[in-house]
Amino acid sequence: MLFPSASPASLGSGKYGVGPTLVRLIMPGNIVTGVLFTQMNSVGGDPTRPKISVGVIQPFFNYNLPDGLSLSVGSPGIVANWLATPQQGKWLVPIGPGVTKTFKLGSQPMNLELDYYDNVVKPAYAPNGTIRFVWRLLFPIKRGQTLR
Repeated sequence: MLFPSASPASLGSGKYGVGPTLVRLIMPGNIVTGVLFTQMNSVGGDPTRPKISVGVIQPFFNYNLPDGLSLSVGSPGIVANWLATPQQGKWLVPIGPGVTKTFKLGSQPMNLELDYYDNVVKPAYAPNGTIRFVWRLLFPIKRGQTLR
Protein backbone atom coordinates (compact mmCIF):
# COMPACT_ATOMS: atom_id res chain seq x y z
CA MET A 1 0.00 0.00 0.00
CA LEU A 2 1.11 3.55 -0.69
CA PHE A 3 0.07 6.58 1.36
CA PRO A 4 0.74 10.25 0.44
CA SER A 5 2.89 11.02 3.47
CA ALA A 6 5.86 12.91 1.96
CA SER A 7 6.89 16.12 3.66
CA PRO A 8 7.17 18.43 1.84
CA ALA A 9 4.47 17.15 -0.52
CA SER A 10 6.64 17.94 -3.55
CA LEU A 11 8.86 14.96 -2.63
CA GLY A 12 6.05 12.42 -3.06
CA SER A 13 3.44 11.35 -5.57
CA GLY A 14 0.47 12.77 -3.64
CA LYS A 15 -1.36 9.52 -4.40
CA TYR A 16 -2.75 6.50 -2.59
CA GLY A 17 -1.73 3.23 -4.19
CA VAL A 18 -2.15 -0.52 -3.99
CA GLY A 19 -0.52 -3.49 -5.65
CA PRO A 20 0.80 -7.01 -5.23
CA THR A 21 4.24 -8.10 -4.06
CA LEU A 22 5.77 -11.51 -4.76
CA VAL A 23 9.07 -12.94 -3.57
CA ARG A 24 11.05 -16.03 -4.58
CA LEU A 25 13.86 -16.98 -2.21
CA ILE A 26 16.25 -19.93 -1.98
CA MET A 27 18.98 -20.56 0.59
CA PRO A 28 21.44 -23.26 -0.54
CA GLY A 29 24.31 -23.50 1.97
CA ASN A 30 25.91 -20.10 2.61
CA ILE A 31 23.93 -18.41 -0.19
CA VAL A 32 20.72 -16.39 0.05
CA THR A 33 19.38 -15.49 -3.37
CA GLY A 34 16.11 -14.50 -4.94
CA VAL A 35 14.02 -11.75 -6.38
CA LEU A 36 11.22 -9.51 -5.10
CA PHE A 37 8.56 -8.15 -7.49
CA THR A 38 6.20 -5.26 -6.65
CA GLN A 39 3.62 -3.40 -8.76
CA MET A 40 2.00 -0.21 -7.45
CA ASN A 41 -0.95 1.62 -9.06
CA SER A 42 -2.59 4.81 -7.82
CA VAL A 43 -6.19 4.56 -6.60
CA GLY A 44 -6.82 8.10 -5.35
CA GLY A 45 -5.19 11.13 -3.85
CA ASP A 46 -4.48 14.61 -5.17
CA PRO A 47 -6.39 14.91 -8.49
CA THR A 48 -3.94 17.55 -9.75
CA ARG A 49 -1.01 15.08 -9.55
CA PRO A 50 -0.32 12.46 -12.26
CA LYS A 51 -1.41 8.84 -11.81
CA ILE A 52 1.25 6.28 -10.95
CA SER A 53 1.94 2.79 -12.26
CA VAL A 54 5.34 1.61 -11.08
CA GLY A 55 6.91 -1.84 -11.12
CA VAL A 56 9.92 -2.72 -8.95
CA ILE A 57 12.16 -5.76 -9.39
CA GLN A 58 14.68 -6.36 -6.61
CA PRO A 59 17.15 -9.18 -7.38
CA PHE A 60 19.59 -10.20 -4.64
CA PHE A 61 22.50 -12.58 -4.13
CA ASN A 62 24.20 -12.84 -0.76
CA TYR A 63 27.13 -15.06 0.25
CA ASN A 64 27.61 -15.53 4.00
CA LEU A 65 31.20 -15.79 5.24
CA PRO A 66 32.42 -16.71 8.75
CA ASP A 67 32.29 -14.22 11.63
CA GLY A 68 29.08 -12.46 10.52
CA LEU A 69 30.48 -11.08 7.28
CA SER A 70 28.53 -11.29 4.01
CA LEU A 71 29.13 -10.16 0.44
CA SER A 72 26.29 -9.29 -1.89
CA VAL A 73 25.41 -8.15 -5.36
CA GLY A 74 22.02 -6.96 -6.42
CA SER A 75 19.81 -3.94 -6.66
CA PRO A 76 17.83 -1.83 -4.19
CA GLY A 77 15.14 -1.84 -6.87
CA ILE A 78 15.02 -1.83 -10.65
CA VAL A 79 12.16 0.59 -11.26
CA ALA A 80 9.87 0.76 -14.29
CA ASN A 81 7.63 3.84 -14.52
CA TRP A 82 5.02 2.44 -16.92
CA LEU A 83 3.38 5.86 -17.48
CA ALA A 84 6.59 7.76 -18.33
CA THR A 85 7.29 8.76 -21.90
CA PRO A 86 10.44 7.44 -23.60
CA GLN A 87 11.90 10.95 -23.34
CA GLN A 88 11.35 10.97 -19.57
CA GLY A 89 12.90 7.51 -19.20
CA LYS A 90 10.85 4.52 -18.07
CA TRP A 91 13.67 2.63 -16.35
CA LEU A 92 16.08 3.06 -13.44
CA VAL A 93 18.48 0.10 -13.19
CA PRO A 94 20.90 0.29 -10.22
CA ILE A 95 23.21 -2.71 -9.78
CA GLY A 96 26.21 -3.18 -7.53
CA PRO A 97 28.13 -4.89 -4.73
CA GLY A 98 27.83 -4.62 -0.98
CA VAL A 99 29.32 -5.88 2.26
CA THR A 100 27.57 -6.46 5.60
CA LYS A 101 28.96 -7.22 9.06
CA THR A 102 26.64 -8.64 11.75
CA PHE A 103 27.79 -8.40 15.37
CA LYS A 104 26.72 -7.64 18.93
CA LEU A 105 27.39 -4.44 20.83
CA GLY A 106 26.84 -5.49 24.42
CA SER A 107 23.79 -7.76 24.16
CA GLN A 108 22.25 -5.94 21.17
CA PRO A 109 22.63 -7.72 17.81
CA MET A 110 23.06 -5.36 14.86
CA ASN A 111 24.60 -5.07 11.45
CA LEU A 112 26.32 -2.47 9.33
CA GLU A 113 26.00 -2.50 5.54
CA LEU A 114 27.84 -0.58 2.84
CA ASP A 115 26.69 -0.78 -0.81
CA TYR A 116 27.46 0.96 -4.08
CA TYR A 117 24.97 0.94 -6.94
CA ASP A 118 25.78 2.09 -10.45
CA ASN A 119 22.72 3.29 -12.40
CA VAL A 120 23.43 1.42 -15.63
CA VAL A 121 20.13 2.67 -17.13
CA LYS A 122 18.56 5.87 -15.81
CA PRO A 123 16.26 8.77 -16.57
CA ALA A 124 18.01 12.05 -17.38
CA TYR A 125 17.38 13.48 -13.88
CA ALA A 126 18.78 10.48 -11.94
CA PRO A 127 22.29 10.36 -10.44
CA ASN A 128 25.01 8.13 -11.93
CA GLY A 129 25.13 6.00 -8.80
CA THR A 130 24.39 5.67 -5.11
CA ILE A 131 26.44 4.85 -2.02
CA ARG A 132 24.28 3.44 0.78
CA PHE A 133 25.24 2.97 4.43
CA VAL A 134 22.74 1.12 6.66
CA TRP A 135 22.82 0.46 10.41
CA ARG A 136 20.20 -2.06 11.59
CA LEU A 137 19.30 -3.06 15.13
CA LEU A 138 18.23 -6.72 15.14
CA PHE A 139 15.62 -8.26 17.44
CA PRO A 140 15.76 -12.03 16.79
CA ILE A 141 13.03 -14.37 18.01
CA LYS A 142 13.99 -17.93 18.97
CA ARG A 143 12.15 -20.72 17.14
CA GLY A 144 8.96 -21.55 18.96
CA GLN A 145 8.88 -18.16 20.71
CA THR A 146 6.04 -15.75 19.91
CA LEU A 147 5.69 -12.00 20.27
CA ARG A 148 3.47 -10.87 23.13
